[in-house]
Amino acid sequence: MAYSIKEKMKLLRELHNPEYAEVDLHFLQNMCPQNDLFRSPIVNAARHSEKILYTLLEYTTSEKIRLNRRRVENEKLTILESYENEGNTKTDKEARAESSINIQCEGRASDNAEKENLEGDSSKTDVTDVEKKNELTVTQ
Repeated sequence: MAYSIKEKMKLLRELHNPEYAEVDLHFLQNMCPQNDLFRSPIVNAARHSEKILYTLLEYTTSEKIRLNRRRVENEKLTILESYENEGNTKTDKEARAESSINIQCEGRASDNAEKENLEGDSSKTDVTDVEKKNELTVTQ
C-alpha cells in the first residue's frame, strides 16, 4: 500500500509492539516471501520489530495488520480455552489416580534423598571422623 513516509512513521508509532513481532514476521512472510529481510535468519523478532513493521506497511494496510494480530490472538485464546476445558473434564477416578501417582513419586524422591544422606559419598571424608583422629593424636 502506498503510504507516505510521514504516514508510515505515524502508523509505526501506533502499531509498534514487540510482543507482536513474531506475528508480524509471519504475516510479512506470507505477504512477500522474497523480501530482503528473509535473506538472513531473524533469531530475535522483537529486536527487529520496528523494521518488520515498517516493511510490512509497504505491502499491506495498518487495518489488515491489526486484523491479523487479533485473529492470531483469538486463535491462541481458543486453544487455551480448549486445553483448560479438557483438563476440567477429568473424572474423579482419573484425578485420584493422578494424585496418588504424584504422592508416590514424591515419596520415592524423599526416600532416595534419605538414602543418599545415610549412605553418603565415599569419596568425601566425614568431618567428624577427621576431628576424632586429630583428638586421638593430640591426647597420645
